[in-house]
Amino acid sequence: MNIRILPKDIQDYIYGFNVEHRPKMKLVLNELLETYTEIIYKCSNCGEHLCEINESLSSCLYSYKFYFCGDWCQINFMTDAYKQIRNSSKKLNVKL
Repeated sequence: MNIRILPKDIQDYIYGFNVEHRPKMKLVLNELLETYTEIIYKCSNCGEHLCEINESLSSCLYSYKFYFCGDWCQINFMTDAYKQIRNSSKKLNVKL
């Protein structure tokens, strides 16, 4: 279990535990992951919390996976991303 995928306030709460309690922390982390799974993912464009992940509304770009709440957010985000890549490559005089 990677603690970094939990929200920051929950991470701070967990780090507040005494070191002697950490062997039992794995159980707590697993329970938190089950409870807070739906708020871990946010739309990459507007930041809205996603209750479920729809693979048709996700995109990969340079080995990063992005999740979206709808078609408009996906198209808007990816269009802006490709424009930034194109503009950056023009500044560096790199042909795509």
